[in-house]
Amino acid sequence: MTKGFSGFIGSKQRQTGFSLVELSIVLVILGLLTGGILTGQNLIRAAEMRSVITQIQQYTTAAMTFRDKYFANAGDMPNATDFWGVKGGTGDDDACYSVVATGTETCNGNGGGWPAGVGGAVATAQAERFLFWQHLANAGMIEGSYTGVTDSSSDAYVTTAGVNSPQGKIGSSYFGINGGNSFGGGTDQFIAPGGLLFTLRQNQGANNSRSPLYAEEVWNIDKKLDDGRPGTGRVMTHKNGSPEAPGCATTDDESTAEYAVSYTANTCHLRIIQ
Repeated sequence: MTKGFSGFIGSKQRQTGFSLVELSIVLVILGLLTGGILTGQNLIRAAEMRSVITQIQQYTTAAMTFRDKYFANAGDMPNATDFWGVKGGTGDDDACYSVVATGTETCNGNGGGWPAGVGGAVATAQAERFLFWQHLANAGMIEGSYTGVTDSSSDAYVTTAGVNSPQGKIGSSYFGINGGNSFGGGTDQFIAPGGLLFTLRQNQGANNSRSPLYAEEVWNIDKKLDDGRPGTGRVMTHKNGSPEAPGCATTDDESTAEYAVSYTANTCHLRIIQ
C-alpha cells in the first residue's frame, strides 16, 4: 500500500509542471501582448501628431481671419476694448494688463505689429502674447476662454495650458505666440522671417523651454506643411548647437541643415511662422 501511495504522489507531482509546448504558448502570448501594447502606443502617438497638425492649421487660419475682420493682429489690436469691454484700468495700462479676465473683457495691444510687447514694466512686457489667445476666443475663432495675462503675479512669462493659452493635443503641452523677428540668428535660432510665430512647448510652469516632440516628429510635421528642412521655410526648429535645444538639426547652417531624425530626446521645438 505504501509503495502504491508514493507512486500516486509522484504521478501528481509530475503533472504540476509545464511542458515545453505550454511554456512556448505562454511566451507567444506574452510577445503578442507586448507587441499589441507597443503598437497601441504608436497609434496613440500618431493620432496625437495628426491632432497637432490640425491645431496648427486652425490657429493659423484663425489668426488670418481675425486680421481680415478687425484690420489688426489678435493681441496687438489697439481698439479691442471697443468690442469686448475693459477688464481693468484704462485698457492700455498696468491696471489692465495684470487683471485676470473672467469674461470677454480685455485689454488693448499697442498696434505696433509683431513682434511687439506692450512695453513698460515686467508685468506688461509680454501681455500681447496672452491677449492674442483671448482676442481670438472673444471673436469666436478658437474654442476656449483665456485670461489674457501671465499665470503669475511676479513673472511675465508663465504660461499654463488651458488657462492663458490653448492645450496642445500631445503630452502636457501648450501653444505659444511671439514675433518671428525676435527668433532669428545667433547661436540658438535659425534666421526666421518676420510675422507671427507659433510654438509648441511642454507645460512646466515658470520653465517652459522644453518641447514634447522628437526631431523625427518635427520633421514629419515640416514635411506635411512645408519643405522638410529645419532652417528654412515656415516650419523650423533650433540649430544643432543651440544652448536651449541642441541636437535637433544636423548643422547650424540653414542652407545645409537637415533634421537629426535619430536624435532620441523629446526637446525639439516646433516653430511655425505665419
